[in-house]
Amino acid sequence: MRCLAPLAGVVAVEYLPEYRRGKLNNLMVCRSPWMCPLCASLISERRRSDLQAMTRAARGKDLRVVMITLTFSHRRADVLSDVLERLLAAVRAMMSHRTYQSIKARYAFVGFTKALEVTWGQANGWHPHCHILLYLPIEEDDMDSLAHALRVCWVAALRHQGLTCNDHGFRLDDTNQAVADYVAKFGHERSWDEAAELTKSHIKRGRAGSLTPWDLLRMSADGDKQASALFVQYAQSFKGRSQVRSTPRLRELLLGAPERSDEDLLEDSDTLALLLALVTPQGWRQVCHAGARASIQLAADSADGATVHQALLDAGVNADDIRAMITIYKGSLVPF
Repeated sequence: MRCLAPLAGVVAVEYLPEYRRGKLNNLMVCRSPWMCPLCASLISERRRSDLQAMTRAARGKDLRVVMITLTFSHRRADVLSDVLERLLAAVRAMMSHRTYQSIKARYAFVGFTKALEVTWGQANGWHPHCHILLYLPIEEDDMDSLAHALRVCWVAALRHQGLTCNDHGFRLDDTNQAVADYVAKFGHERSWDEAAELTKSHIKRGRAGSLTPWDLLRMSADGDKQASALFVQYAQSFKGRSQVRSTPRLRELLLGAPERSDEDLLEDSDTLALLLALVTPQGWRQVCHAGARASIQLAADSADGATVHQALLDAGVNADDIRAMITIYKGSLVPF
């Protein structure tokens, strides 16, 4: 988000009505949902929107959406890469075991969406955990039996990896009823739901003394050396892993469209956008020199071209390096 992308002649300051946020386009991005707050913000917002649409579509097809949370007992001395591998191995073992497969057949699972998340606390160290949304045609009276069967599977899978869990190691929430309240405790937005719980970890701050990776990054920026070392450990352990993954063709079944990669989500060229301004390379260099990229992003969030124009001027950009534009386009720039 500093250098222009290859072949880009200008920086486009945009507003995306679908996501209700601004975007700085034609800039180089790393596409990392784990280590980059900027890319994580864009990717997770689109994931959240996708999951909201999928859960609405599922309910329209008379499917129930339930969320299971899987974790285990851990200690501060545990190494993140080790416990993460063992957690993921336990999840794979559970979902491939014949007992789980029989549960899947009995309750006619349509598919699932799995998300990986981690926090760190002074008392117990790293706390990786999985959230899994299950899409299935289940009646409310069968929820307790489903929860019991899946808990037994999870405890057995953990035991196979040399791990244990207490009562908090497995949780099943019926998203048709209570999950909105459950999820709302984790974030600062007023409209949090199960989709946000799976995708918005980049703006979630830890609870009860726990810290998210972005909390650690903030502390690192303030000079905390322990937080810096912890974030490096986190980055090394999570690099290259999938953050959110769905059953193949689940999105196509529910929404009539194929699954999208992180790269697809970042580009998202089919999204309608309000183009607020174009900035020349010389003008953008001034924005970077002034440390004003965040100010321009916040101005774009307002969806107001005049606000963006003033923010650019405040950053010291010459008026000749700003081309004011307010027009709707889809996939390509259309000058006003």
